[in-house]
Amino acid sequence: MIKTDIPYNSIALVYDEFGLDEFSLRMIPYIKSILGLKTFKRMKILDLACGSGSSALELADQGAQVVGVDSSEVMLSFARKKMKTSRRKVQLIHDDLRTIEIDDRFDLILCLFDTVNHFIHIGDVQNIFAKVSRLLKPSGRFVFDLNTHYGFKKNWHNLTVVRESERIHSIWYTSYDAVERIAEITITVFLKSANQTHKIAEVTVPERAYRTSEIKQILRGAGLHLERIFECFTEKPPGGTTPRSVYVCRGN
Repeated sequence: MIKTDIPYNSIALVYDEFGLDEFSLRMIPYIKSILGLKTFKRMKILDLACGSGSSALELADQGAQVVGVDSSEVMLSFARKKMKTSRRKVQLIHDDLRTIEIDDRFDLILCLFDTVNHFIHIGDVQNIFAKVSRLLKPSGRFVFDLNTHYGFKKNWHNLTVVRESERIHSIWYTSYDAVERIAEITITVFLKSANQTHKIAEVTVPERAYRTSEIKQILRGAGLHLERIFECFTEKPPGGTTPRSVYVCRGN
């Protein structure tokens, strides 16, 4: 059974409308650079938590064979709509990252846009990394990013943002408990109609600030070799003021 405790079904309507797919699209050339790749052509790539499919389709447009997995059927429905206008196709799978079974092995596995932070229980991250280890080819790479403790303190502490379009009004409120290392974002979505607005969704999404030592231990336990950690969108190692880190790992 697919677990649905990451409630993106409710906000799929606004995900692309407010540019939430842009981060993963920016990550594609960056990942190519830090991995020293000239091309993704003919690579088999697994995009975990692929969401509305923008990054998966971009990778496919660059010649990769792409499988995208997401636990939100609504998000995948948006990905399928995009595929109708794309010259490339992506295999889309509705499944839970913690229990996924795919009869294939991949050159590259991606898990982007702080997806790992969304799993606030260490046991869940252990399960995901163990699945990744089994799905990687022996020389395959695993790349994921994490919001850091500093990033949450700086960017998520009692912040309210209003995002609006012609048809949608939304309020995004973030908070961070620095002691428990748990952040939350509450997203309230209103649909505009004539001179009125109607609330159509309100969800709260938690994230956890994992320590680097915790992530290293989980990777070792899963049989994954950590190659490098970067400050996101740079080629330098993370420091005390790094808001987001990128981990590059290799299968054994």
